[in-house]
Amino acid sequence: MRHSLLIHTTDPEFYLILRYILEEAGHIVDLVPNLDVLLHATPPSDAKGNTILLCLAADDLLRTSSLIKKERPDLRIVGFPLGDKPIDEANLGLFDHLVKRPFNPLDLLNSLQFGEVSKPTSKNHKRVTFADVEIDLAAMRVRRGDADITLSALHFRLLVHLAKHADRVVSRDELIACCWPTGAIVEPRTVDIHVGRIRQALNQSGANVIRTVRSIGYAAGNGR
Repeated sequence: MRHSLLIHTTDPEFYLILRYILEEAGHIVDLVPNLDVLLHATPPSDAKGNTILLCLAADDLLRTSSLIKKERPDLRIVGFPLGDKPIDEANLGLFDHLVKRPFNPLDLLNSLQFGEVSKPTSKNHKRVTFADVEIDLAAMRVRRGDADITLSALHFRLLVHLAKHADRVVSRDELIACCWPTGAIVEPRTVDIHVGRIRQALNQSGANVIRTVRSIGYAAGNGR
């Protein structure tokens, strides 16, 4: 499958090597020299499936990935850590695919071959369930009954937090603190909008399973 891929990096030589590998495999590659333009651009109508490759030092890689998750949740993120500092397992959720060192081009090309990049996995392959919803944390996949539910990275994080605390009401402030990047300015109304979109995706396969608690927040479970 042919993909349109974006690359953002501080290493021009690595960009040229990576572009050659990807173009030889039949993909379309564009350089993103100015990240601000990308972050504030309106996602195109066919944005689903677009992928950005971030080739940065570990700290910059984590910071940039967090910004993209917030501003452009339509983009899948492939991380290429430059330098010797490893990426902590706790941060794997920032990436749709994390390239291992030493870099093997087939690792990336094989993941793109099937239409979407694979999620990084940890040693603890866990699932969270509530009602008839099953969430695969390692694969970052959601199923309801026999249906696959497509969610953005932000919506996945919100749903996971609600599911993990299905025994209680989760406030909007808690969702903001746990699911948005540190320091992000998010209004409660913004949370309502995103939860509404999660509901819309889930409700295509059944009744509502995210309950609204007026003036407080939400609870995972049957209800209005």
